[in-house]
Amino acid sequence: MSKRLLISFAMCIVGIQSLVSQQIETYIHLDTFSFSYYNDWELNADPDFNGEFIQLFRRDPENDTAIGGQHPNSAKVSFVLFDTAGMSLQEFVNERISDINDYSIETLSERNYETIRVKYTFWNPTIVDYILIDESQVLRIIGYHGKGSDEAYLIEGINMIQKSFRVVS
Repeated sequence: MSKRLLISFAMCIVGIQSLVSQQIETYIHLDTFSFSYYNDWELNADPDFNGEFIQLFRRDPENDTAIGGQHPNSAKVSFVLFDTAGMSLQEFVNERISDINDYSIETLSERNYETIRVKYTFWNPTIVDYILIDESQVLRIIGYHGKGSDEAYLIEGINMIQKSFRVVS
């Protein structure tokens, strides 16, 4: 076998081993909602930073001090609850993205509650789910990630957190 083929084979084995060892955790917040995440993400359930009440970080494995999303192989997801001020979900989202030039919007229909997903790049590629919890509250789950060698895994992790979100009570 050629050296290149052996290296490719070894990289596949390492990738498969990391997927097999990767486990999924489920977090339930005050018996009101839950979501799932990979166990190599760090959970902070009381950050109190700019209204964020939950943060998850996937740190760059080669840089322990990396802040989620600000380094090539890192990501961050945060949860913030907003008052709708009487606006519909679409009006609320339109107001939030009014200063963003290039974005895409889709309505997610696989849930029992109204959800709008917005994707854009500001400093980092960003995926935001706006979820109408009730007539007066919107939950924003925002995930941003680096663009390094782990980009596909980071996007998969953000999607898992956002798509696994469920209201419990």
